[in-house]
Amino acid sequence: MKKILSILLITIPTLCYSNYFTQGKETYDMSPEVIDTAPLRSTFYVYGRFFLSLPSGPESFAEKADKSLPVVIHLHGCGGVYSADHVVRQFYSSLGMHFIMTDFHRRKDASPGCILTNDNKVLFNANPETRWPARIKELERHIKWLRLNGFNKIVVTGHSEGGVIGQLLNMKVDAVISHSVHCVYANRTRYSSPENRNKVLQLTSKNDPYGRRFALCADDPDHSNYTSITSEVPSHEPFADPAWKDGIKKFLGK
Repeated sequence: MKKILSILLITIPTLCYSNYFTQGKETYDMSPEVIDTAPLRSTFYVYGRFFLSLPSGPESFAEKADKSLPVVIHLHGCGGVYSADHVVRQFYSSLGMHFIMTDFHRRKDASPGCILTNDNKVLFNANPETRWPARIKELERHIKWLRLNGFNKIVVTGHSEGGVIGQLLNMKVDAVISHSVHCVYANRTRYSSPENRNKVLQLTSKNDPYGRRFALCADDPDHSNYTSITSEVPSHEPFADPAWKDGIKKFLGK
């Protein structure tokens, strides 16, 4: 019975954003030498009112970015960074925010955690017991790096699996926004102890084609720090429903 419960604790949150799940066996290097270099694997975008937001590295970003503006740390889904993540970047940049596009798959020991099957279903085939703690640690490293360099207004966004990682964050930030992901319940403490003072916005569609379970965080008493916005649009895109953009602006006070 304990073994069955253990399996459920792993698979239930995973199935929130994929049609099928198969337990991976990969491991990830959690040493400081790897985790501390996470910002070097990310792309930084400095917000500028009169010029295009051009990609740069952390050193240039720390030198040129206005430290009074908020910074978005974005977490991609299980398949990696793709065009929709850049739509996310363009939206948040339009709100006057710097942007960091993280890329977990630039690690030497990482690869996409899901595949699209022949019948257009998503198969999550990674190991959440090792993958998620590594992604959480890399997110924490970005937050620490920003604070060490004088950036104190921090928003975490994530799409699909990235939204799960945002919900699992156990550091205080100004806001967390989960795009197209269902609710991660109390069993998330298997991976971390989330910071319940964070203001979290969950965006989810009842008809998400890659979802197995529709659940609103705001309906659960243990998620009193959550706001949920739903839709019936059959899409898994970060902005499945264009109306979500207005909800995000309101949530952020923009």
